[in-house]
Amino acid sequence: MASLSHPAVRNVCFIGAGYVGGPTAAVIALYNKEVTVTVVDKDVARIARWNSQHPPIYEPRLQEILRITRDGTNTYQFNQNRGGNPPAEISHVTVGRSPNLFFTTDMEKTVQTANIIFICVSTPTRHEGEGAGSATDMTAFETVAAFIAAHAQPGVIIVEKSTVPCGTADAFENVVRRSLPGLYFDVLSNPEFLAAGTAIHDLLYPARVLIGSARSGAGQRASQILASLYNWVPKDRIITTDYFSSELAKVAANAMLAQRVSSINSIAAICDAKGADVDEVALALGADDRIGPEYLRAGIGFGGSCFKKDILSLVHLANSLDLEAVGNYWLAVLEMNSYVKHSLVTRLFMGLDGLVADKKITVLGYAFKHNTNDTRESPVHDIIRGLAFRKLSEIAIFDPCCPTEHIEQEIDNIHGFGTATAENGRVSVYQDVQHACRGAHAVVLTTEFRDFEYEALQMSAEASIRQKKLADPRPFRGAWPTEAELLSLHYFLQQCPDKPTPSAKENDNDDPLGQFNPMPPCQKDCPDCRAEKNKTEDKGKMPNKKLNWKDVHANMQAPYLVFDGRGVLDIARMDKMGFKVATVGRQSRAEWAEWHKKVEPVGTHSWI
Repeated sequence: MASLSHPAVRNVCFIGAGYVGGPTAAVIALYNKEVTVTVVDKDVARIARWNSQHPPIYEPRLQEILRITRDGTNTYQFNQNRGGNPPAEISHVTVGRSPNLFFTTDMEKTVQTANIIFICVSTPTRHEGEGAGSATDMTAFETVAAFIAAHAQPGVIIVEKSTVPCGTADAFENVVRRSLPGLYFDVLSNPEFLAAGTAIHDLLYPARVLIGSARSGAGQRASQILASLYNWVPKDRIITTDYFSSELAKVAANAMLAQRVSSINSIAAICDAKGADVDEVALALGADDRIGPEYLRAGIGFGGSCFKKDILSLVHLANSLDLEAVGNYWLAVLEMNSYVKHSLVTRLFMGLDGLVADKKITVLGYAFKHNTNDTRESPVHDIIRGLAFRKLSEIAIFDPCCPTEHIEQEIDNIHGFGTATAENGRVSVYQDVQHACRGAHAVVLTTEFRDFEYEALQMSAEASIRQKKLADPRPFRGAWPTEAELLSLHYFLQQCPDKPTPSAKENDNDDPLGQFNPMPPCQKDCPDCRAEKNKTEDKGKMPNKKLNWKDVHANMQAPYLVFDGRGVLDIARMDKMGFKVATVGRQSRAEWAEWHKKVEPVGTHSWI
């Protein structure tokens, strides 16, 4: 779509190759074959990894979309049942596509040629200056905005993807128009609503796409042009508003999601004190349509780069408007989250009867949630701080998505000690989950990876496979399959190696349609390649089998304590195997009585 002031969209630029910019650019490129999508970042190593077979972030389905958009595809053929009586099977040919997704460090060239520029840079909490500890640090955003103003072509549409304070778009427009009165452009707010671990699914099937613009004809035309890039999203899910409301809606959405997590965790604390079951309480709450079941899973609190910083930003905004009660309300959400994480460590020591010297504790999960390698603001950081100086013999860490080298480097950077030099004991990072648990006195589950769940030993392998099978998406709804339907067919055929397509290469289950080109090579210092060389698996060592709890028990030491911080274990079955299971708000009456004897009186909680 083009107008008198905006040229037709041929080039789209994403500034920032992180957890938002990379996946969003990939899906935009997937559905807009005729548009060149370029992701630019000043981090040379990060861009090199995006241009390799091992991208810097792990998200389910991201790799396949990169192979389509970044590497291009071959023409391929498959059969489709068209229905009828008798059913008619026809051959469908999908023509190969050229690459239209690129990653580069050349910001000047990319910005100069772009019709639409998405700003996807980090906006963390400010640590210095006015508003330190709550205000948003806009340094990276402002630097990028100034660069765009100096190099962009007239008619460019600038899109805020980064989470920014309410009023940023308006202020940006006013500053640039005063300093560069001859440059015509529009600023839009288009916040992301992605959850780590489901980012690609959230992009393919969004609950809503929010676009905020100036209250003017030009702003609304720019909004329509941006909406045209989201051509796969039903029109009733594209919400257009002013950019003040859009910016505030993003921050408010994260704050309210975090609020639900803290709310159910506060109820879990009461359940622990009274012997109630928080899952039963949550079931009753979620049955109320006014509440709903989402985000009512009690655990060790929220993490990630968004919730905490966005609540702090909301607190700063409220205080700047002299709304002290509003600011205090949202601060209470963060205080509850801190309480939950700190109380976990206290309860761990209680479970070990306070005798922690020379004990080994294994932490399963380092990322802030499952199916991601994003470790920003992970609850595990607080747990490590609480454990590191308690004279343990070892703190063992395993995560199926985080490369070992990354965990080791981050522990050194954040906690100030190396993995082999922690005071009064060592912190070890394992590549094998069974080895990590070997010799442990306690195991702590901090992320809800399905690989950590208790699987009934009686379930046959055949039943397990059957349970996971995907449905064949054919026949497709329309005359031509959508990109999402072709992806679904790809995943369906992967689980059916006995049903090859005419284009498929023999014994290549990674490419059952025969569409992919070879992946680009990695740099010599690629950490994932080094991990593979050491016989670990690709994509962050994702294991193929669940944790074998029977073997874990055989190799643990008394008291065989397992703290389920995410509510993923079958407590009754674990108890029969000889484990002593503790969790958040889910103890049986007998377990509650045992814990209740050890609980510190109210007001004497030991904060770390």
